[in-house]
Amino acid sequence: MNNALMNNAVLESKSSLQRKRSYAIKKLPSLTRSISIHSEKQLPLLFDVNDIEIIEEIGQGAFGKIHKVHHKNFQEDLVIKGVLNNAGECEAYLLKEVSLLQRLKHPNLLCSFGVLVMDHQLWLFTEFFCAGSLHDFV
Repeated sequence: MNNALMNNAVLESKSSLQRKRSYAIKKLPSLTRSISIHSEKQLPLLFDVNDIEIIEEIGQGAFGKIHKVHHKNFQEDLVIKGVLNNAGECEAYLLKEVSLLQRLKHPNLLCSFGVLVMDHQLWLFTEFFCAGSLHDFV
């Protein structure tokens, strides 16, 4: 096969793949966020355990269980994930990282809101998508 025909076949294959990807993206349901990324509501960086009500366990991650929770003062549903077993060593670093993550606002990024230190473990708060997990879409 000469180079021109081979290049043409590669271009057609890429074009077909791009159409398939575009179709797959259009078929994804819209994700409903618990908190608008444009919301002016400022959640605290360091959460208080008394402000949180655990609603249900919604999954399991690499660091432990993942729960849907309700923040009583702000009347918002969030997700809480255990992130470290030894909070003392990394707490300052994680708080700095979460404060940076709080500033990232983009429709394609999961928003991080803050942390809770409980029973020598750090818990990360993120927004809750009611459409399910990423695994459900893949």
